[in-house]
Amino acid sequence: MLLLVLLYHCILPLDSLFSKTIYAGGSIIVPAQETWQLKDAFLADGELYNIQISKQHFRTSYTAGDTIRPPFYIPEMELLSDKSMSKYLLRFYLSKQNKGH
Repeated sequence: MLLLVLLYHCILPLDSLFSKTIYAGGSIIVPAQETWQLKDAFLADGELYNIQISKQHFRTSYTAGDTIRPPFYIPEMELLSDKSMSKYLLRFYLSKQNKGH
């Protein structure tokens, strides 16, 4: 069984999709030797659901050292029940040439 698991991970690449959460008006910096491709973006306020938003508020690609600063306010925030705790959930792909696994 262990051999099958190891073989599975050697043949098929590991999923490079990951998420980052940033509060409205906050920022994060892309780590060294990484390139992130934006897959999709959501708004959340800590409730049970997220609202998918347009990716036009962000660049499609970020490289090492880039700062990602989501807007402090977008109209979609009016749909949230707690606008003071708005945060963005961003999903990225890590570029394959920079994975280093």
